[in-house]
Amino acid sequence: MIFSIEVDNVVLDLFDDEQVTLTRQIKDLSDLKSVYTDYTQSFQIPATDVNNGVFQNFFDENVLLQSWNQYDGLDATIYVHGIPIFVGVVELTEVNFKNGLPRDYSITFYGRTKNAMLAWGEKTLQEVDWSAYDHAIDNTIVQSSWTGGLLSGDVVWDLKDYGFQYTYSEYTIGNNVRQTQNITFEELRPSIKVSAMLTTVFADIGITLSGSLLGRSEFDNMFITPMNDAGPMKDRFQLQSGLVEANNSTPQLCAAPIQWLLNWQPLPLGDTTISDPSGAWDPSNYKYTMQRTGSYTFRWTITSHDNINAVLQVKVIINGLISSLITTKSDMDQWLNDPQFINIPKGYLGDEIQIVYKTTEDVNIEGTFECIDSPWSLDPAVEMYKAMPPTKIVDFVNGILKTFNGILVPVSDTEIEIHNISDWYGQGNTKHFTDYIDMETINHKKVPIPKTIEFKHAEGTTMAHKKFKEVYDRPFGSVKFSPNVDFAEGELKVETPFTVFPMTLIEEVNKNGIYVRDTTLYWNQVYDEGGKPSKCELILFYFQPPVDTSYFYFYTDWLMQSPRSMFVDGDQSTSNSLAFGLEGTLEGDIPVNTLYMSFWNEHISRLYSTRSRIVSMNINLPVAEWLNLQLNDTIVISGNYYKIEKLTYNLNKEQGVIELMTYPNVELSRITGSSGRIPSWTDPIQADAGKTFIYGHEMKVNVSHASWDGTDYLTDSLDITQYPSSEVKVAELYRNYLPTISLNKICIFEQNPQTILFDVSPAGLNTGSVVQEGDQSRYDYDLATGKVIIQQNGQYKMKGTVVLDNSGSHLLDIGIKINGFDTEATSWNGGNHTMTYNVECTSTLAEGSEVTLTGQTQDGGSHNIDVLKVFLIVESII
Repeated sequence: MIFSIEVDNVVLDLFDDEQVTLTRQIKDLSDLKSVYTDYTQSFQIPATDVNNGVFQNFFDENVLLQSWNQYDGLDATIYVHGIPIFVGVVELTEVNFKNGLPRDYSITFYGRTKNAMLAWGEKTLQEVDWSAYDHAIDNTIVQSSWTGGLLSGDVVWDLKDYGFQYTYSEYTIGNNVRQTQNITFEELRPSIKVSAMLTTVFADIGITLSGSLLGRSEFDNMFITPMNDAGPMKDRFQLQSGLVEANNSTPQLCAAPIQWLLNWQPLPLGDTTISDPSGAWDPSNYKYTMQRTGSYTFRWTITSHDNINAVLQVKVIINGLISSLITTKSDMDQWLNDPQFINIPKGYLGDEIQIVYKTTEDVNIEGTFECIDSPWSLDPAVEMYKAMPPTKIVDFVNGILKTFNGILVPVSDTEIEIHNISDWYGQGNTKHFTDYIDMETINHKKVPIPKTIEFKHAEGTTMAHKKFKEVYDRPFGSVKFSPNVDFAEGELKVETPFTVFPMTLIEEVNKNGIYVRDTTLYWNQVYDEGGKPSKCELILFYFQPPVDTSYFYFYTDWLMQSPRSMFVDGDQSTSNSLAFGLEGTLEGDIPVNTLYMSFWNEHISRLYSTRSRIVSMNINLPVAEWLNLQLNDTIVISGNYYKIEKLTYNLNKEQGVIELMTYPNVELSRITGSSGRIPSWTDPIQADAGKTFIYGHEMKVNVSHASWDGTDYLTDSLDITQYPSSEVKVAELYRNYLPTISLNKICIFEQNPQTILFDVSPAGLNTGSVVQEGDQSRYDYDLATGKVIIQQNGQYKMKGTVVLDNSGSHLLDIGIKINGFDTEATSWNGGNHTMTYNVECTSTLAEGSEVTLTGQTQDGGSHNIDVLKVFLIVESII
């Protein structure tokens, strides 16, 4: 007999007339949840003693199964001519009885990839052996990882904002990255290369992953941030640094001073320390010193007193400065057993906290002081499995296959290849099968094509994702379009498990927290509208090593270079993008190598070709040819070229039915580049190879998120913090964006130091850049003279800021002038130091009015002054 099958090291008995038909089909390589392999076969085998022994007499429900049960697979090998050809597992599906006795078993054979599925089962990423990526961590190691210095570049601790709401300001405000000791490694998470994650999950079940997909340049700097929980990587922390519990052993005196409104004293709660492992509490002066940078919560309670008439006032001071408003209660009973809380979202190492009081009368009190929440101390040995989310491995691998149009191809018992399907097709050999085909019975039919095509990533819950969808009426990075055909059905819908972020960055604000401008610190903001950390189980991004930034920030030292975590690996037209459709960066051109264009366009365009057909025919194929056939081979029949969709082959008869799809080298509709926000396209032309129906207006509008203005397709693919230039007024963008804008303003500015001649006559201060919000038609400007020209009547608010070095102690005047006339916005100063002038005013202005930020001397002389920064902001308020 040509065929035999061995299960659990036992050669099964087969029926003499057993017809062995094996099916191989391309679709089973692309979804782990389908058939899982390109080799499947169902068998009916007799209920002989040999076979009963293998399946432990499963036909008898009274038999207690021992080492096997019906839900487990059994190792199996298929032999052809005594040679082991296929290795896999068998599944028992049923037993058939006749006259009350078992007659046969129904079993199904699955090839090698099924083994991987069985091995993973319900296993999650948290259960994989990630020990090869365990490492020590500190601030120095974090910075080293930015340049590939950690685990050969496979792990990076990139900069993301996990709910701390970082800002950038010249002023002392909360979570300001321009201040010292702001960002530490405790606020971050590790990210791991996509290629490293994939090879590790396969290695965990003893399979080597190879193939062309991971060798593509798109994967060079592609990372995933796994999130087991929202916020920083809490699971690696060992203990909280700074927890304190203290009380009063005896009543302590709160003395009323002679002038009680003038003197504040430490509130004497906690003179006896019960627990303080980190030494943060000083019971002698009732002062708490922070041991680490991070979030703190304190609780204090007065439990007894001896003078109800005392009026007690209490406030909290940090480093000698008032941190909270004064709390007053008119009698002591109001304080009794009423816990008071102090919440400090972010304190810094060395900060001193003290509660102080005033009282109208002497009163003895008892009570407690506690630090009930503080930053965690870090175990420097990071175990990577603790960073992983409870995502099933199967879902993760399927997500990769969906995202990159990938397939898994079994090579051996211990090796599987992963490819993009178009790349894999290109690696196949050419087989001439004309002589094997039965030309009498051939069937051609249309390739079934979907009515709609949709690609999208998992929708993020962060503020950036929700804002983007609110503005653009679509999830970030998504694509949905309907090819221009009349007869189609169903849909091709691909949704990945990965979260991809729109471009987000840190904003510069003033001392009141009001937006001034964008910085060049591109850090994903992983928090919701309320500032709470968001959990995104698998964040997919490109990591870019530190690049120069004019906005220095503090991470263990002052840094003028910052790494970037973005959905693109650059801001050139030729850069790669992790969005399916065109999405814009804040700088440069739109990267056109999207996931759709790079991994899906060619494959789908072939399906929609005018020459696409499904061709079915009978084939008489020798076993040797069948064994050497690969599913990516190109089959040549009578001069026509095909790819294999499905081959059903009877080993006994060496016959089968082959289902082929035409494989025309169609002309494709491609995005060839971009200039600013305008993509350029090539449309497919009619050729001998046929023309695809994936082209034209419908595709351009939806794949590039653009609208036709009569000359170009203008994309609305702008980041949510950017606004359209006067040349690019996209209808969809204006429809979606204008309702979210309450004010319209312009800022002309210069941040590069310059030397300006100040004279007795006022002159406009030179600026070099401009940013606008809202309706840009309201303003014109002249940067060289520091001038804004009003284009619409209305009421406006004007603010000017100038930073200069007045080392010569000259008397200088900075002011805002309207049409050359003085306003109340003026400031004189003659100090011998670097000085900041802030001037502002409001006025009703007519169209054509000129607003100028000027400088002049008031001491009668002319002086060259080093001007460090200049800003003029004009904002419409009515």
